[in-house]
Amino acid sequence: FVDVEDIVTGLLIAADQSLEGVWNVSSGQRRLLVDIAADLALFSGQEISKSVIVDNDGDPDPGFPAINCEKLQSKGYDPATYPEMLDRLLARARTDGTSLSNGSASG
Repeated sequence: FVDVEDIVTGLLIAADQSLEGVWNVSSGQRRLLVDIAADLALFSGQEISKSVIVDNDGDPDPGFPAINCEKLQSKGYDPATYPEMLDRLLARARTDGTSLSNGSASG
């Protein structure tokens, strides 16, 4: 998972510096969707028990490996940490009136 602001920053760095070839834009951190759902519930003040966990026939979700973004970091890219990313996401949801408890927009 990567914050949209980090994606924009990575693209601007690539454009400003006329980078060519493959440049990974990522958080550089591996996260499982179930962990993010639990963390969002916790950080938004919701009960974790309300989170729905779906498994893969009893096996834990292996998720995706962390994508290395060191090459882009060498050009000035500095992705948000995981807690910063969640804080930004929750702040945006509160700013635009999105209800975190039922996923609908208020007003």
